[in-house]
Amino acid sequence: MDRLVAQDDGPPGAIALLTRDGRTQVYTAGTGDLTTGKPPRPDDRLRVAGVSKAYSGAVALRLVDRGLPALVDTIGERLPRLPKAWHAVALLQLLRRTSGLADYSADPRHRFDSRRLLDFVAGEPLRFAPGSLYAYATSDNIAVALMAEAVTGRRYEELLAELV
Repeated sequence: MDRLVAQDDGPPGAIALLTRDGRTQVYTAGTGDLTTGKPPRPDDRLRVAGVSKAYSGAVALRLVDRGLPALVDTIGERLPRLPKAWHAVALLQLLRRTSGLADYSADPRHRFDSRRLLDFVAGEPLRFAPGSLYAYATSDNIAVALMAEAVTGRRYEELLAELV
């Protein structure tokens, strides 16, 4: 981890927790707080950003494997409160990044309530017909997580902890 942090293009800090036989060891390198210079700590909070697509996909596919939802289930079927223009978008299109949803994260300065993220782009039309093009949109991850919640009646965080 020291070599990773020391690289010119490396992160300012890194942390790894290794748990064996109920005992956790913490390994750190660099800084977890650029202002104070303190090392990373296990209770630090950070944005997982683009890594979240792997997690939302894993949760969705584990649920699909259990029979709910199906890859062809649509936003309209599972999340009818979302804009009608999005109702034909299927879970598979969200996972493949071919949904056409606008990307709520296009404005990096805007702060969001995690359960209200899609409201930020709800008034925007689809960028293209679902399934016709590929375009990465962080909104897809949020819609996948909301669909998982809708079919299970459980919070995404619980599903993530249990399934991934």
